[in-house]
Amino acid sequence: MTNERETEIITEAEEMVEKNVDFRIFHNHFFSQTSSLLKGLSKEQREDLVAGNLYSRLTDLETQLGIEQGFLVMDLETGTAVEKEYSGIFNMRVAKTLHKELVIEAKREGVPLNSLCVLKLSQPLKNCLATSA
Repeated sequence: MTNERETEIITEAEEMVEKNVDFRIFHNHFFSQTSSLLKGLSKEQREDLVAGNLYSRLTDLETQLGIEQGFLVMDLETGTAVEKEYSGIFNMRVAKTLHKELVIEAKREGVPLNSLCVLKLSQPLKNCLATSA
C-alpha cells in the first residue's frame, strides 16, 4: 500500500472520529472482512498490514471513539481497551404526571412498571421523537 493511500485512510478515519461516527460503524468500515482496507488481501498482506503503523493508528482511533461513546474502557491492569460492562440498573427522575401515567398504563396492561418502561425505552429514538413533535 502506498504512503499516499495510507494518508487518505488515516484522514478518513480521523474525520469519522471528529464527526463522532458510531463506534460500530467505524469498526465495520475498517476492520470487517469486507472492508475496503482488508478486502482482497492475502493472509501475508493482512499480517503485514496488522504489523504496520496504519493499523496501529486505526486501532488507536477506534479505541478513542469506543471510550468516548461508552463502548470501551481501559483495563488498568493490562493497559488495553476492553468492552465496558453495564449493570442494567440506573435511576431516572421524571415528572410526577409522567410517573402517574406510566403506572396507570402498566396496571391497565397488566405488566410491572419496570417492564413497561423497558419496552418503551427499547423503542428506536426516532419513533419517540416523531411522536413527541
